[in-house]
Amino acid sequence: MAKEYRIMLLAPDGCHGRDDAGIDHKKVPVSSLRTVRILFGWISYLKAALQSGASVCIFHDPELIPAGLLLKLSGRKVVMDIHEQLPLQIMTKTWIPDKIKPIASAMAEKLITYAAVFFDLTIAATPAINNDIGGKGVVIRNFPLWEEQLCVRSGKRSDDVCYLGTISMKRGAAVMISAARQAGVALHLAGTVEDRESWKLIAEGRQKGYIRFYGRLTREEMRRLTGHCRAGLCLLLKEGGYPFSIPTKLFEYPVWGLEVIATDMPYWRKLAADFPFVRFVEERNTAEAAKEIGKSRRIPEEERKKLREKFSWEGEGARLMAALKRL
Repeated sequence: MAKEYRIMLLAPDGCHGRDDAGIDHKKVPVSSLRTVRILFGWISYLKAALQSGASVCIFHDPELIPAGLLLKLSGRKVVMDIHEQLPLQIMTKTWIPDKIKPIASAMAEKLITYAAVFFDLTIAATPAINNDIGGKGVVIRNFPLWEEQLCVRSGKRSDDVCYLGTISMKRGAAVMISAARQAGVALHLAGTVEDRESWKLIAEGRQKGYIRFYGRLTREEMRRLTGHCRAGLCLLLKEGGYPFSIPTKLFEYPVWGLEVIATDMPYWRKLAADFPFVRFVEERNTAEAAKEIGKSRRIPEEERKKLREKFSWEGEGARLMAALKRL
């Protein structure tokens, strides 16, 4: 995309300046307090977007919908990118009081549905998300970039396993930790931690030596980490929108040569029907997950080629570019 458009990425972290791909980065200051950030953080993004002079604005987080509405009224083309079934996900958020969850979920559903009509383009990460907005969007699945496989380490791997992404109890933190311990291997965790229960388990595991925690990593650092592991874990619980999501790690781990140990969800099993290197286990079944970790192996190159034919960003990226050019 950077070859055809001047792109500026606005984010609360990262650095200023232009990277090697020609993308400009600008850090947007937002509050570290979740409630303040959700209610007022969009104002900082609105200011930054207006100052950028961009004619097309794409936003990723639903909390930025107010900014998107004002950008649309100012004459910009606005694209809403929906990456999760927010109404369902709200019901799984531990920081939202249980009495408020149904109200917040219903409000989010109506807001996203109306916004999808108002904005110039809506991108849905899965068919289920697009169905939620009445099929008004364009489905662009977040499949991996296969160029990254060139950086995969080809040497001997350890028996360790890893998980890359947001870490929470709903995303299987306790299940992963228990399974890795039963398998007698170290668990490497990289990403942000969402809840106190997960922090407690990680702290205990680090102290006893069976967890390696890295925090947020760059793509290059993630590739180096996976180069030393035998399998990637994706043991999310069957809650919220997870059963109908397309977890990127289901495909990114194999790009980096790792087998996947994943929760057995019908939609996920359908996605990976032709690929034996995704090992499905029953939800919360740590003994079964530990057994599959012990049987995991390095993915043969011919199997990775089959995966590329069906799940790669190249085709999705072309469809995204076509949709943007129609604006």
